[in-house]
Amino acid sequence: MRIWALGIGFCLALGSATNVAFAQTSDLLQGETAVVSSVLDGETLALRNGREVRLLGIKAPVPPPGWEGPEPWPFAVQAMQALAALLEGATVELRFDARKEDRTGHVLAQVSVDRHGEPAWVEKALVVKGLVRVAALPDLGTCLGLLLAVEANTREAWREARSF
Repeated sequence: MRIWALGIGFCLALGSATNVAFAQTSDLLQGETAVVSSVLDGETLALRNGREVRLLGIKAPVPPPGWEGPEPWPFAVQAMQALAALLEGATVELRFDARKEDRTGHVLAQVSVDRHGEPAWVEKALVVKGLVRVAALPDLGTCLGLLLAVEANTREAWREARSF
């Protein structure tokens, strides 16, 4: 029980720093606001205006190739549920890097959502929870340094919590 509490405490501490880190993403192009209609997977949102947004800088779990198990792949489901709990029906702010779309037409953006009057950086929140990993696209790395630092701190905190 004590190990679990330490890990949760660390995650809450990191999560409270979310607002500061998103403010530091000022190198991103100012974007737009949009309303999320649904979450398609652990890293993709459908907006009310019909567009789909891929969260930039992260990669959510996917089932292994050929997965035909009786149940959905649990890690993919956890990431999707966490994202849905955070964003379904919410108004979000999209910020863009050098490229705004991928080759399939998905909007590529860093996303924040207003939580109790403060912006919460969605990608960072998922990394802190250990539900996604940081993943780079070749020409879109504005926020990678911040996300990699969060990922390293999260891994270290879990290692320390498990060493008791």
